[in-house]
Parts: sequence; structure tokens; C-alpha cells
Amino acid sequence: MKHTSDINHLSLKTSAWVFYLLLCSSMSILPFFQACMPPPPGPTDDLPAIEGLHHEASKDPSPTTAKTGDVGLSHILVTYEGAYNPQVRTRRDYRQAFERAKYLARLARTREMNFADLARRFSDDAQTSSTGGDMGVINPGQIHPDLEQAAFSLGLGQVSDPVATPTGYHVLLRHQATEAQVSEIVISYLGAARYSPRTPRSRERALQLANEIHQRLQEGSSFEDEAQRFSDLPNHDRGGFFPIFQKGTQSEKFEEIVWALALGGISKVTETPTGFHIVKRWPVKRINIRMIKFSYRTVPLEDLVEYIPDRQEALQQAERFLAEATKPNADFVEVLARTLNYDTKGQGARQEKIGRGILPFKIENAAFSLGLGQMSDIIEADSSFTVVKRVP
Repeated sequence: MKHTSDINHLSLKTSAWVFYLLLCSSMSILPFFQACMPPPPGPTDDLPAIEGLHHEASKDPSPTTAKTGDVGLSHILVTYEGAYNPQVRTRRDYRQAFERAKYLARLARTREMNFADLARRFSDDAQTSSTGGDMGVINPGQIHPDLEQAAFSLGLGQVSDPVATPTGYHVLLRHQATEAQVSEIVISYLGAARYSPRTPRSRERALQLANEIHQRLQEGSSFEDEAQRFSDLPNHDRGGFFPIFQKGTQSEKFEEIVWALALGGISKVTETPTGFHIVKRWPVKRINIRMIKFSYRTVPLEDLVEYIPDRQEALQQAERFLAEATKPNADFVEVLARTLNYDTKGQGARQEKIGRGILPFKIENAAFSLGLGQMSDIIEADSSFTVVKRVP
């Protein structure tokens, strides 16, 4: 037994020496093989050549030309190893990423290169590259503060220098807003096309009423209140708000009015075959919310297939939830699941991004009045009690 043990011990020592010799040998010849290998590609090797292209000075950033209002923004993202971008794997480091972003900015400022095409081909942002880097309309507080500062300092058509964020380096292009948010009042009359007046009136009375409303709006009256009281559009109960829309998706006459308005501007009274129109343009704004509804029945219990609480029961559920959810460090979804044993996904507690013109007016007004992290009181609308929280 001792003899066998000595042999095994000798074999282990021999194997260790062989491994050591092989390691030393490989280290000695490694520089030779490295010298024979081609160098790794540079950070701009796959990008179009800039020689022969014509620089356009109008695309250079110049903060003195910046304008207020809606910011239509596109971007090209260049990420690097270690940046927060789970969608992209890359071996380039932050220095290479910065060099690549600077080169892309130079390309984007030439006459021959199209920013959207560069974004589609070279941006590391999988969500926006397919749309040419278009991020839509940007509002204050919506994006990283450094991106926001750079975006709002650009003039139309200008391309930024690289801007660093935790996801990488961004090259920005400010362009005309391609989305709009408006509300509208239509005063119709008997015999008008498409819309019927909620209160029967002649064309002459409709024109008179539209002018009276327009005058009150100029004096500071609430557009939403006037729309709710007088507009003959189906969305009058939403304060006249339409959902955010893309340029080119509405009627030519309507868009002609909208795009001629400054933000906050109110159109003159305009007649079409459907009646007399007053349009207001608003900043495009979307917010993230969590929302839970506690619905109650409005028909006899015997007519229901499954049990739905009555109004008092639904209100008590909402009150219990709000009492728990407003405690320090409480989690909106966890409280819902724990206190009421609800299916949080089915009950609508998932996160949503909304603009105006989507939710019932009372809920929407409450949501847009909230600061980040704030929660609304209980709101009764559409046979339910609703609680909304504004989230990042």
C-alpha cells in the first residue's frame, strides 16, 4: 500500500512540473503570436468615411439660438462595457465610446449624412434605432437632467456634442415636434354635418355662442370648463382633450390650425361644415402612473354572473387600501396584494404611461396634478373609486 502511495505522489509531482513547463513555454511564445494577430478594430472603423463630406455650420450647437416650447428630439446612443444598457453587449471601453460618439456627431453635421439613417445603422438604443432615433416630444423632467439641459439648449436642426449618462454617450438632434396635444370646442347647429348640438340652435346662434366662448377664453376662462359646458364633440366630458397625435394623421384643415398655434395658443373661431371650432394647443406631456380601481355594481345583484361590491363596500375597500398605501415606505402594489388579496395585474395596478385625453377627466386631472411619488385621494368616476400614484 505504501509503494502505491509513493507512485501516486510521484505522478502528481511530475504532472505539476509538466504543467509549469508548459505554462512557461506558452508565456514565452505568447508575444510572438500576439504580434502576428491583427489589431482589434478601432471604434470608428465601421463608420462611413468623413473625408469628402461637407460640414454644415447651421447644425453646430449654439445655445444662443435655443427656443422654448416643445422639443422634438432624436438621439444616437453609443454605449460601452460597464454602462447601464442590458440590451447591448459590447467590448468597447468608455474612451472608445466617446471617440465613436464624437465621430458620429461630426458625421451628423455634414450635408450628406442623414441623422435618422445614422441612428438606424449605428445607435445602441434598441427602442429608438428602428425609428431613426426619434424620442418624440420631450418635456422638462422626462429624461436625464444632462440630456434635458443639452436638448433645451439646442436650436432647431442642431446636433449636440456627446452627452454622458449612465447608459453611454448620446448625440442629440433637436427637430420640429412631430406630436401635438390639443383640446377643441365645437359649437354645432341644426343641419350641420356630423355633429348634432346638445342644445338645439340655429347657425346664427351657434356663431354667436362660439364668439362669446372665445371672448371668455381670452379673458382667462378655463378651456376645459367651457368645453364641458358647451362643446358638441363626444369628448366634451374630457374637457375637449384629444389624445396625443402624430403629425399627418388628422385632417388637413385641422392640422393647419394646430401647427400654426404656439404652445398655449387659442385659435380664432373657424367655421367648417360641422360647426364653429376653437382649438387650444398644449405642451405634449406624458407621465407614468400606477392606478387601482375599486368598481361597484350599478345593476341588481341577481343580474350579475359574478359578485361585484356595492358602492359602500367599494368605498370601504378603497379607504382601507389608501390608509395602508400612505404609510411610510409602503409599496403601492404590495399593499394592494396584501390588504385586499387582489390580482394586481388584473386590477390595473401595473405601471402605465399616459397623456391627456385618455382617462376620465377627474382621474386625469388628479394624475397630472401629482408630483413624482405623490398619491391621489380617492376619486369617484365611472362607477368606481380610483387611487392614482405618480411614479418615475
